[in-house]
Amino acid sequence: MPRKGEETRTRIVDTANDLFYKQGFHQTSFAHIAEATGIPKGNFYFYFRSKDDLLKSVLVARTDRLRNLLESWADEYPDPLTRLDRMANILPEEMGDVSRYGCPVGSLVAELGKAEPDLKEPANAMFKLLIDWATAQFSELVGAEQAPVLARRLVARMQGMAMLSHSFGDDSWIEDETADIRAWLRQVTSP
Repeated sequence: MPRKGEETRTRIVDTANDLFYKQGFHQTSFAHIAEATGIPKGNFYFYFRSKDDLLKSVLVARTDRLRNLLESWADEYPDPLTRLDRMANILPEEMGDVSRYGCPVGSLVAELGKAEPDLKEPANAMFKLLIDWATAQFSELVGAEQAPVLARRLVARMQGMAMLSHSFGDDSWIEDETADIRAWLRQVTSP
């Protein structure tokens, strides 16, 4: 059973994660997080030295959740093509949020890349995780030579649809592109 301090720290990280996504990292202050959690702002410094320190914890939590999700698909879905289909379905499941706020990974990496280059690398770990995982799936289907290119293309297409959906505030970008990605997956993996 987690101790109260661990529960408080987790609550701060989870709330910061949500606010960083919906408001942006630079637009979210400790005061915003304190208001959303009901935890006094001064208590945050017991758990985090700075907002950058909190962001690093958010990035670790996001990456761990993503890794656990991807690992769960290995047990849940019997073959690599089905797992790649499942990956393509991530954004449609979060369509309203993606249209409104953008991709949780892409929007944060873009924001950090402009003003916080030293924090961009930990954020990029999520993209690397997705690309490496997709590469492993494609390797089983088409071999190791083509797999990295196809994996990067898949992640790039997903980011493009998230960006355009967010830019235009239109879910149809996600719906249309997801259907096209599924057809593309079958095309590039057929013998």
